Amino acid sequence: MSRKTFFIGLILVFFCLLMAEETISLEFLVQKALDKSLSIEAELLQYKNQASSYKQSLYSWLPRANVNISKSWQNSEWQNASGGFAANWSISSNDGRYFDMRRQMIEMMNSNLSLEDVKKNIAFNVLSRFIDVLNAADMVELQQEVLAVEEKKYLRIKTQQELGEINRLDLEQAQIDKIQAEISLNDLMLSVENKRAELFYYCGSEDQNISLQQIDVQINAQPAEYQPNLQYQIMQKSMTSTKLMQDQSFLELLPTLSLNWNYSRNSMDGLSEFDLYSENAEVSLMLSYPIFDIFNNYQSLQIARRQFQFYQRQLIDQQLNDQKELNSLNKSLDSQNRNLQLYNLKAELAEKILQRAQVEYDQGTISILDFNEYQNRLYSARKNQILEHYRLLETQEKINLLLSNDIMGKW
Repeated sequence: MSRKTFFIGLILVFFCLLMAEETISLEFLVQKALDKSLSIEAELLQYKNQASSYKQSLYSWLPRANVNISKSWQNSEWQNASGGFAANWSISSNDGRYFDMRRQMIEMMNSNLSLEDVKKNIAFNVLSRFIDVLNAADMVELQQEVLAVEEKKYLRIKTQQELGEINRLDLEQAQIDKIQAEISLNDLMLSVENKRAELFYYCGSEDQNISLQQIDVQINAQPAEYQPNLQYQIMQKSMTSTKLMQDQSFLELLPTLSLNWNYSRNSMDGLSEFDLYSENAEVSLMLSYPIFDIFNNYQSLQIARRQFQFYQRQLIDQQLNDQKELNSLNKSLDSQNRNLQLYNLKAELAEKILQRAQVEYDQGTISILDFNEYQNRLYSARKNQILEHYRLLETQEKINLLLSNDIMGKW
């Protein structure tokens, strides 16, 4: 191969790549929606704040410590230099720092789960709108075929009518069919524009009238099994937090055992004379019980118990509702899958019948009305075929969203 031929080949390949139809992928639009989402930003802010609160609860376990240095100005000179160091630490049997630390950790985990849930919902919302546009676009293509057939049929009947082979009534009926096909096409094209506007507005992206890339969804052959989703897990952890409040309120009813440690080192005779510093260290163990606080603490315990029982019932109800919805979606998925197979078969048979009807119509053995009926059956079957295909895809992803599985295997 000569060098000239090689470079010509490269130029042709590059030209073909440039001329290839550009498409917009679902991944691109989902990422756009995630990047511009205020809900994501709010969840990230909440997670960061909860992480800081959790760190604060850990730092609360550190001893309290203080260093002080002082001097006074008297008689035109600095006098009475003093300094010291003091530290203390304590822990009790019903220490609120422990319960606060546990609650802050739970809230931080819930914030993370909520962030993931918001991402999945955004991805599903983009997918749902994406499917609507694909469905409408396929309907436009199908209607364009219908219009092309009606225009071809009208021209043919017009020629036959001019030759006196058929009456004018058939020509007018063919013209009505052509007009109706054009009206339906205009309505479908408007629907595509509206659905695209909604999709790109949701994603925060500019619509450059580029075709959307087809998607491939893996359909489960077997019914999906129930598993706790993210919302259930959040409720479960919230119930755990309420149980901590209950435990803390119960401990408040008991005597408090406290361990205290104090240390101090001070000097009133100069900062550099370390042998003049006085030192004190103390460890104490104390048992105390606030007698009249029992009434207030008992009511706090009752409030925590009621809240915990309510969360238990709410959690059971959430699980039953999710299982009911999953059963319904599994049945819908199975039914839609079988319907799609039947629609595929119906469209295939309708196309074969129309081919035979075309021959009979050319031979004059069937009327134009009968031929139109065969055409309508074919396009009706193909329309249902398209609708059921996209319904099946959306139902599968509804199941993934319900179970908090990855949307489209990615989000």
